[in-house]
Amino acid sequence: MENIVEVRPTGLPCGFYSAEFIGTEMAEHEEYGPGIRWKFRVIDNGEFQGFDVSKTTAAYATAGNGTGRLLAAISGVGKIDPSLGKVDMRTYIGQVYRLNVLESPNGGTRIDSVQPTNF
Repeated sequence: MENIVEVRPTGLPCGFYSAEFIGTEMAEHEEYGPGIRWKFRVIDNGEFQGFDVSKTTAAYATAGNGTGRLLAAISGVGKIDPSLGKVDMRTYIGQVYRLNVLESPNGGTRIDSVQPTNF
């Protein structure tokens, strides 16, 4: 038996990644309360293929918050309209998006933006 320990990253390094949307789930944050966790899986060939990454936003969407911007990007509507009511996110599972991952203030990384790959 070898005495080798493989060290893997716990987060994606900064950069652009192609990722499959795998769904949403409700999340609870100690400081900010309820939210929505948007889940993606990297599909680029290479070291990070299969890596799961997520972004948590507010529990409801408005035209001016992160949830609304992410919903608009994933659904392709450009800008959300309150008349949408409720959106079934299962419609978008399996679709591929381009993630921009940037450094976060705490030293880790975060999903900064999501763009559809079909434009």
